Amino acid sequence: MTSKTREAPCPQYPHLILSVCPDIARLQTRERSLRHAGFRVASASTVYAAWAMSDLCSFSLVVLDDECCSEQEAAAIKSRFSVIQAETGELENDLLARIMGALDLKSPFDSTKLACAFTAMFAWTMSGIAEALSCCSGM
Repeated sequence: MTSKTREAPCPQYPHLILSVCPDIARLQTRERSLRHAGFRVASASTVYAAWAMSDLCSFSLVVLDDECCSEQEAAAIKSRFSVIQAETGELENDLLARIMGALDLKSPFDSTKLACAFTAMFAWTMSGIAEALSCCSGM
């Protein structure tokens, strides 16, 4: 399949988002956040991997981390897809709000439920880190 003859995403999952970030922990957090919001997500830690994936899939939106690529590489991706640049220190729920706006969607969650979901996810992530550290401390 060439880039000119891409198939549309599956109707029951209308939005496929490509998240590109070199920081694996941030990439995984973003992927979980987007999946929780109801999106299908593909993730890449390099622009080269993202570019290869873009030949295989039709993405509704690409989220580029501000650390992931040069302006020239970002311009190449922007020539093929709608892109949102994730900013340093941006909260995932703020990024999600920008994604929803870019896709002209209304959030299925009210702001209180969304804040609770992200708080729970952060707590889960932090408890996992604490557990991993406690396991390592006995070594």
